[in-house]
Amino acid sequence: MGVQHTFGGVSRVAFPLLAGYAMDTLGKGVPFLAAGAMVVSALLLTKSMEARAHPPASAAAKGA
Repeated sequence: MGVQHTFGGVSRVAFPLLAGYAMDTLGKGVPFLAAGAMVVSALLLTKSMEARAHPPASAAAKGA
């Protein structure tokens, strides 16, 4: 739990600074596009983990 809080605190400081820098140098839409890409990648990761956590019923029956 401590590691999670550490990364959460660092992200609350570092990412707004990085987003501000990206907005100034690359354009106003870049931080929003980057955030959208992170959300999509998190959704894809969640879907792949869900498939591993809940195998199809036929595979579960074979293992039992």
